[in-house]
Amino acid sequence: MIYRSYKDLPPEILQDFKNIWPNFSPVEFSCPCCGEYYHDPFLLTMLQDARTISGIPFNMNSGHRCEIHNAIVGGVPLSTHLAIAYDIDAPGPERFRIRDSLLEAGFSTFGLYQTFIHTDPRPGRLWYGGERSKKLWTGRQS
Repeated sequence: MIYRSYKDLPPEILQDFKNIWPNFSPVEFSCPCCGEYYHDPFLLTMLQDARTISGIPFNMNSGHRCEIHNAIVGGVPLSTHLAIAYDIDAPGPERFRIRDSLLEAGFSTFGLYQTFIHTDPRPGRLWYGGERSKKLWTGRQS
């Protein structure tokens, strides 16, 4: 469900953030351009499970985007960020713990970049954000 702003969320959802998704806040998943918020409790629970499994904080680079913000950042017209997708900061050796915890929590689509991981609800897709990212994630130099 889409809300015009994370500020418009009903009290029940705000309470769920405290009780079910305590490591996150609605603003992290809102469009940074206008505050538009896409609510998917199932995916939030998967993300909280991954965070709990990893034992490390997840810093969100991007969640939901409105069409205008998606165009500004160069997102593809049918980007999953127009609904919900997560770009999670994945620095240094923690990137592998984050990826593994997302897999264990049930995510199966990944875009693996040098500094972040993209994941969304599509079934089983994998790509690398360029040749340097592929080398980083696979350890292959060719």
